Amino acid sequence: MIRLLFALLLFAQTPSVHAADKVDPNIEFGKAHYRKGAALFDAEEYGEALQQFIEAYDLTRRPELLFNIAKCYDRMGKREEAIGKYRVYLDTNPVPNEIRTVRHRIEELEQLIAVRAEVRPEPRLLSSDALRVPDLGPDPVVSHRRWVWGAAIGSVLVIGAVVGLLVALVPNNAPVDAGALGLAAIHF
Repeated sequence: MIRLLFALLLFAQTPSVHAADKVDPNIEFGKAHYRKGAALFDAEEYGEALQQFIEAYDLTRRPELLFNIAKCYDRMGKREEAIGKYRVYLDTNPVPNEIRTVRHRIEELEQLIAVRAEVRPEPRLLSSDALRVPDLGPDPVVSHRRWVWGAAIGSVLVIGAVVGLLVALVPNNAPVDAGALGLAAIHF
């Protein structure tokens, strides 16, 4: 935030009365893009702020904007891009105490990238054989279900046949001796 304020102060320098006729329109447009980018950055709209800072840099070539661009990439989690822009910013010979801060941030980002690379395994390309589903025969769940249903239907048929034979063989008025079946005898 301090660097953004620093860049704003650099842009806020008013030209002298004699130089008023020589105002470069690119500088004025660059200031407008910078102001819009700073407001977006404060609102945590880093992607949009990045675009505004890039526009401002393209128009003015102010090196402070390189820091702002790097900061946007940093906040967006684009570590490689942030490191690249921080390094370009260092090549512009910034204030010495900023050099130390920026180098420290570059080291932190490089460590984060290294840790992430260690944790994430390299992606492997799958061959067409790996994508082919092997033939495992019939689905064991479906086969089991068929067996269960077959056994249930078969049992019902057998029980029905036994009951049918008993009904056919026993006279209607004779008492049924259910004791052989484990039931109490009932006479109607």
